[in-house]
Amino acid sequence: MSKTSMWERKDLPDFEGAKALVLPGAFFGSVVSMMAKCGCVRANTVEEADIVVFTGGEDVDPALYKQEPLKNVFFTKTRDTKEEWYFHRAVKQGKLMFGICRGAQFLHVMNGGKLWQDVNNHAGPNHSIIDLEEDMEIVVSSMHHQMLQDNEDLTVMAVTPKQIATTFEDADLKLINPTSEIEIEAGMYEKTHCFFVQGHPEVGPAPFTSWSMWKLYDVYCDHTAVTSPVLDAGTIKALL
Repeated sequence: MSKTSMWERKDLPDFEGAKALVLPGAFFGSVVSMMAKCGCVRANTVEEADIVVFTGGEDVDPALYKQEPLKNVFFTKTRDTKEEWYFHRAVKQGKLMFGICRGAQFLHVMNGGKLWQDVNNHAGPNHSIIDLEEDMEIVVSSMHHQMLQDNEDLTVMAVTPKQIATTFEDADLKLINPTSEIEIEAGMYEKTHCFFVQGHPEVGPAPFTSWSMWKLYDVYCDHTAVTSPVLDAGTIKALL
C-alpha cells in the first residue's frame, strides 16, 4: 500500500472578486482576512453574496436536533435564530454556504444532522485528517468539543485517520472507546450547497488554510457552473 501524501502547499486560490458575506463569530477578523487574501470582496446581504460564511463560536442549541443539552453545552438562542434566517434565505436563493467549526456543526444540523454534544481530545493540539477524495493528509487545528454524527444526506470529504476521541456523548447515548465511530472533519450537502470544515483554517496551520480554500474554490467553481444560466440557440439568436 502506498503512503498517503502530505498536503504541504501554502498557496491560496483567487476567487476573482466573488462576494462573501461573513457572519459574526469566533476569529471574525481572521476569517474576513482569509477570504480577502483569496480575492473575495465584502457582501452586505445574502442577496449580494456569492458565498455566505458561517463562523465558529459557542455550541448549537440541541433543541434544533430535538435533544436536551448536556450540562457542559453552552449556546446562544439569538445567534441560532439569526443564523437560521440566513440559512433559509441562502437556500431559497441558491447561495453557496461555507461553515467553519461551529459553522460546520450548524449547517449540519440545518440539514437534518445530529451532533455528539461532547467528545474528548479534540479541543487541543493540531492533528491529522485524510482527504477521502484525493488521499491526502492534512494537519488541522482542533478547537471543538462537539462533533458531527454521520447522516445519509452528507457527503463526507475528510475524516481523522484514526479515532482521537475516546468518548462520544449526546442526550441519548454515551459511547466509550468505540471501534467504528468516524470523526468527520469536512463535508458537503449538495442539495443545499453547504460545504464545511471542522477546524479553523483562518488561524492555520498554513497548509490547512490552503487545503480548505482550494476545496472551497472547487465547490465554488462547480456551484457557479451549475447556477450560471445556459442560453439555448434560440435565445442567443434573439440577443444578436
